[in-house]
Order: sequence, then structure tokens, then C-alpha cells
Amino acid sequence: AFRICQPMACIRCVLPRPAGLAFQDHSGNAFELVVRPHNKAHRFFPSRDAGVAGLQRVALRSTAIDADVALWSDVFGFRPTDYVGRAAYLACDDAHHRLALHPATRSGILNIGFAVESLDSVMQMLYFLDQRQIRALFGPGREPASGAVTLVFEGPDGNAFSFGTEMVSIDAEWRPRQFADEPLSFCGWGSANFIPELAGGQAL
Repeated sequence: AFRICQPMACIRCVLPRPAGLAFQDHSGNAFELVVRPHNKAHRFFPSRDAGVAGLQRVALRSTAIDADVALWSDVFGFRPTDYVGRAAYLACDDAHHRLALHPATRSGILNIGFAVESLDSVMQMLYFLDQRQIRALFGPGREPASGAVTLVFEGPDGNAFSFGTEMVSIDAEWRPRQFADEPLSFCGWGSANFIPELAGGQAL
């Protein structure tokens, strides 16, 4: 079971107004799921056009990986698509994954990933970071499991964000695969990595 922190309404109900559910997973990560959140009709456009197409996925640290995978699978209907060691990629639609859970010694967000329009957008971001002496934490590299080209970088207040493109789509016939718990299973290109949870189990 998981702990309900602030139940507001059943997320399965069809209600005339927005509703949601707040809870914690077994690692202590806090979530707020919202039904019918406010949306904008116009495209997000920041101070420069970085090619951001929308939220792609979220990667979390987990101190209770098996229980957290079961929570998202059994309660919320996500399904595992692949494993790297004990790390799990979970899908809820036709994208390879929307949630990634990585074994760690503490809970928290590992990084928040945004989908961008193309590989050009990823490389432009790399040069943008380099010019401003902002450290890239991972990549650019290609994830063998999802096929996505990903760049993870430092953001404000110690948060990490990523730009990704070319993630594969899946269908009902997809079966989870098991990848070895080693750095090349997280990045097939062998790119630089400063995130212990993406360096294989020996780093924990």
C-alpha cells in the first residue's frame, strides 16, 4: 500500500471541475496527480526557441525500487518496458517510457526530461551550455533501451533537466528486456557522465 497524504478526489471520477490526489511512494517521493489541469492554447515559447515540444519523462531516485515499480504498475497502470540492472522504465502510452525509477541511497527527482524537436535542438543546447559554463551532467548520449538521444544538465537550485529526442514508440506486443547494470547500458555512445545512478550499480 502507499500513503495518502491529502486525498482530494477519486482520480477515476469524471468531475465538472479539476480534481487530484496527493500521495507518497515507498521511497518518500511526493506526488500530486491532477485531473483536467489548466492548459494553454498557445505553444510554450521561452526567451529563445530551444525546440521544446513538451514534457517527455521524469526520472526518479528510489530507495525501494521493487515496491515503487509495483505501486506504479498495480495502482496506476504503468507497465515496465525495460530494465537496466534494477532500474526500471515505465510506460503509460505509446512512448517507451514516461517514468524511470533508479535505485539510489536517497529519494528525489533525478531529472525532468523535455522532448525537443530534433537532434539539432539537443546539440544547440550543448553549445548553449558550454558558452555559459554550465555543466552537462550526462551526454549527449543515446539510451540503448529507449533509443532516445539525451542531454542532462544542471538547472537552478541543484535541479537537473534533460533534453531528449528520437525516443522509440511501443505497442501492446512490446516485451520488457533486461540490460546489464553497466555504464554502456545507460549510454551506448560512452559519453561523459556525472550522475552516479546512471553509471551502473557499482557506483551506489
